[in-house]
Amino acid sequence: MAQVLGVTERQLHRSSSQSRCAIVAKNGGVVQTFPSGAVKYKVDLKRLDEFFSALSCGIVYKTCKTSLPENYSIGHIYHNFVGQTDPTIQAIETEIEKFYSGKPMDFMSFGEPGTKNERIYTVTIFGIPGYQSSITVVHVFFGVFKVTSMLTRTLSKNG
Repeated sequence: MAQVLGVTERQLHRSSSQSRCAIVAKNGGVVQTFPSGAVKYKVDLKRLDEFFSALSCGIVYKTCKTSLPENYSIGHIYHNFVGQTDPTIQAIETEIEKFYSGKPMDFMSFGEPGTKNERIYTVTIFGIPGYQSSITVVHVFFGVFKVTSMLTRTLSKNG
């Protein structure tokens, strides 16, 4: 089901102008355009979650040459989306963004996938190598659109 969340054209690509926002609005899909240039779109979160789950699994595979084990669940935080009204959830997501905004400490450096075009896409992976912890994958597109993927390791009753 599509939810209405806000993201600006400029957040998706710095070279976008308000005129581009107007063109997008004429073609449909835009829920609301604001004087600041922000544009609110309907977003199919299920589809977006599926994309980022697949991308995260691919990045992890490329980094360590083995698939994500089955005892992981995956969730995503879309930092540039507007629409979450619960102040507690907003505060948690802001703190998560701050915590994962730098380079991982040595023991939490899961590895480097070797992405090719850092002007378009960068990725940082936090986690203890060898699937010894949960893993956090921070995706940044065009230097501004940020998604944090949380790959949470669940432990069996035996540890």
